[in-house]
Amino acid sequence: MLAKEWHPEKNGALSSKDIPPGTDKKVWWLCEKGHCWRAVVCHRTHSSKATGCPYCSGRSATKENNLAVVCPGLINEWHVEKNSPLKPETLKPGSNRKVWWKCNKGHEWRTSPNKRTGVDKTGCPFCNSQTSRLEIRILCELRHLFRNVRWRDKIGGIETDIHVPEYAFAVEVDGYRWHIGKETKDKIKGKQLGRMGIKLLRLRDKRLSHLEDTDTYCNENEDDIVIIQRLLRNIIKHVPLNDDALSRIQTYLQGMTPQNSLEYERVLSYLPSPPPEYSLAGLYKNLIPEWHYQKNAPLIPENFTPSARANVWWKCSNGHEYKSFLYNRIKGVGCPYCAGQKVSPDNNLAVKVPRLAGEWNWARNGPIKPNEVYYRSTKKVWWVCKKGHEWEAKPQKRVLGNGCPYCAGRRKADAQILGVSS
Repeated sequence: MLAKEWHPEKNGALSSKDIPPGTDKKVWWLCEKGHCWRAVVCHRTHSSKATGCPYCSGRSATKENNLAVVCPGLINEWHVEKNSPLKPETLKPGSNRKVWWKCNKGHEWRTSPNKRTGVDKTGCPFCNSQTSRLEIRILCELRHLFRNVRWRDKIGGIETDIHVPEYAFAVEVDGYRWHIGKETKDKIKGKQLGRMGIKLLRLRDKRLSHLEDTDTYCNENEDDIVIIQRLLRNIIKHVPLNDDALSRIQTYLQGMTPQNSLEYERVLSYLPSPPPEYSLAGLYKNLIPEWHYQKNAPLIPENFTPSARANVWWKCSNGHEYKSFLYNRIKGVGCPYCAGQKVSPDNNLAVKVPRLAGEWNWARNGPIKPNEVYYRSTKKVWWVCKKGHEWEAKPQKRVLGNGCPYCAGRRKADAQILGVSS
């Protein structure tokens, strides 16, 4: 029977009669549906490991069974640039190969097709689960109890879910899916904050392992008020509070319902974007005039928190367009063209140092032109002086005054190469 699937062309002069059934030689096969594949002979003949056509069995992608055909809804999120040259037509829907995705909000992440098409049917982790509803509920209830409660606040470069600076403590909400297997990383974060004088209290899914005695555990099926009151009792136990704060919490613990539901519903209504006052637009209004609305579309500044790791487009007042991460812009990093760090029509060797452009070695530099080179570049290019001497040097060195090494006597010219008599 297997002899019928022997590929008549791709195996060359080799015949199925020449191959013993137990060989580990890999050969070509052709099934009755025209699928062509390579497989080891003994894998097809051994009774316990016998394999057939991987396409017919669904183990490999076919024209009828591939990610693009079976799951067309996912193709809009296929990251063409980062996955190139891989195409969705070459993957089966259940593939466990990790590939790149990009949602309509511009978030990029990596996961396998089987995670997106299987039981989990996962979507964008930034849109769907970066901020849990429970985290928002706790945020709003703590705002009811404390005067200054910060969301997604960075302390010494470390982001916290919820920060109460008045009493030097922070709360992390550890969902099972996002913290399973992250014990070491989570412990390090707690120690780093501790060295800065911040007490870290974790609210962890009960399926996660124990980290510290300050942890509070919860069941995802419990009512929010039950979880919050348990957390508050832990806060009382581990955080020194004044009498007013203690009194407010004790009163809260007597209640049966959350006390800041209007704020909770307001914050939820903006997801996956942050509330306006916590967005890039709300906190860094000075950056908004340079937001490139056309190239970033459909993304707008209101979609991002300042801590979002997003690399987006900007357009400065001089019309230069460039990409930069939000955190760089927030730190004060501006247009690289205006700062003289990138080549532009008004910032290049030909414009900035025209005398050097006159010594550009067109023959040796090939397609590279002086108006395409940054005048302080550290990449070597070729030059030729008025006497015909040729040499390599960095534009950066030439701008500082370095000239022809032969004319300066630092090198000995080859008379024959220069075409002059000795």
